Amino acid sequence: MALFTSTINDDAQRFPLVILQSSLAQSSLPILRHVVNNDPKASFNLLFCLLYPPSSLADNISSDTLEIHDWLDHVPGYCDVSSMPSSDLLDIVEKGIHKIDLGA
Repeated sequence: MALFTSTINDDAQRFPLVILQSSLAQSSLPILRHVVNNDPKASFNLLFCLLYPPSSLADNISSDTLEIHDWLDHVPGYCDVSSMPSSDLLDIVEKGIHKIDLGA
């Protein structure tokens, strides 16, 4: 975890998009919680919760630098929704990019 922490805290290593995947063998939840709850730069972050409720990932659900979208009801195969609302997802991401460009 120390190498990961030093990597995400290094300005030269900042990435605009991070995708984490969990499995039964290796969970990315500790990493995700660390990124969501300990962002030292107070940059703007979008969090889409598709498997876990937001309260299990973020200590502070209400924040100016973290926008959380609880999409537990939007996962195909786990709900009655026939398709993923991709246009809604893209709209949210575009608005998030605009917030970043404005300096949130």
